[in-house]
Amino acid sequence: MNNKFSIIIPAHNEEKYIGKCLGSIKKASQFCQNQVEIIVILNRCHDRTEEIVKKINVKIFKNDRQNLAALRNFGAKQATGDIIITIDADSWMSQNALLDIANRLNTGKYIGG
Repeated sequence: MNNKFSIIIPAHNEEKYIGKCLGSIKKASQFCQNQVEIIVILNRCHDRTEEIVKKINVKIFKNDRQNLAALRNFGAKQATGDIIITIDADSWMSQNALLDIANRLNTGKYIGG
């Protein structure tokens, strides 16, 4: 698999969930070593979200915009991957998600948007 994934996670006070979200992404990334960048956009966090995120090898940005779409777009501008994925901080990625996405996109039958 030659695709590089950029996974964008906007986060506003997500200390209860962000660790599990990042853990699920790391688990899904095992099939594509060195082909995944994780971008966390910290949005006016006043809890331990930033502290938790800093323990993991991810790109961290701060953005005070109050619009979720603007945060995702900001993350996409920072991305270097061929495939951009957004996930909410209180969501989890299945273990085969990245492999399934790459396989489907590589068939030429699917496009993202």
